[in-house]
Amino acid sequence: MRVAFHISSSDVNGVAAIALAWVESLAQHGSEDRYLLLSDRPIPLPTSDRITVQLLPRRWVFLPFWADLILYQKLKSFGADLLVNTHSDQPVYKRWPHTRVMPMASLISVDEMTGFLPSPRSEYTLLSAEKKHAVKEKWTGGREFMMLSGPHLSGTRLMLVLQAFSIFKNRQQSGMRLVLPFSLSTLYPDLAKKIGTYKYRSSLVITENISASEEAQLTGAAYALLSVGPPGSSLMSLMIAWRSAVPLLTIQEAAITALAGESALYAGAETIESLAAVMMQIYKDEALRLQVIRNGQQRFSGLDTPTQTATLRKALLKLAKPSPDLGA
Repeated sequence: MRVAFHISSSDVNGVAAIALAWVESLAQHGSEDRYLLLSDRPIPLPTSDRITVQLLPRRWVFLPFWADLILYQKLKSFGADLLVNTHSDQPVYKRWPHTRVMPMASLISVDEMTGFLPSPRSEYTLLSAEKKHAVKEKWTGGREFMMLSGPHLSGTRLMLVLQAFSIFKNRQQSGMRLVLPFSLSTLYPDLAKKIGTYKYRSSLVITENISASEEAQLTGAAYALLSVGPPGSSLMSLMIAWRSAVPLLTIQEAAITALAGESALYAGAETIESLAAVMMQIYKDEALRLQVIRNGQQRFSGLDTPTQTATLRKALLKLAKPSPDLGA
């Protein structure tokens, strides 16, 4: 089977991050299957020679034809049996069976909408006390820290986090830091010009561009992770939090709450006060924090990734209808 995934950047799209995690798992557990990742943005290098990555030109709204033609040619050259995408406006070619990844890790055209939980990359892992100490010494001068997790937020949502952190700092008077694992000047140039006047700028740690392994180490050493993106973003952050034994703070939403239960803490609404309240809750109640971590580890230990991946592969096989003229 040859499956092509048309994805956007996992840096800004939680659904794309789910698709990437799926492909990594499929390549590890599949037999002779081959996977093609097509994106108009740079994506992480694959860990398997069964995965090929190719870049596409940007698909502009008013002139999409060139990008669509290149996409068609690459699918034909690859000999795709199935096209899977993370774009709601993906052009549908009758030549290939087609499906779409949904935010809570399911395929829209699978009859029962069965979910296939994504497994985080191997860099994310439980750190020893000594390693956590070393990471904190390097990045925060030994201080505890919360860290943003998941694809990059919109400027509005990032401001929500910063304003909530201000309320938390004002009320708790703690040495807690907030780590932003990206380059502020690159992603949010307007905010970067103003960040010097932020009241708690000294409590912000902006890492600039760091490697995936460095981000994973920061994750494992964090006091808590913050994910305030859409459901796909929160799902990947939840998987990472479980694997790294770190509590996740996120926005209450039916699908993620049903999955995570008491293995995460939830802001009751997407407001500054609500997010600040959940930050204070995790900071003030160490017993609660440790229980959330234990709940997450129990959930993660119960995951059967090989079985999940085998079920996903069967779903893809069901959707794919190989044709001799496609080289399948």
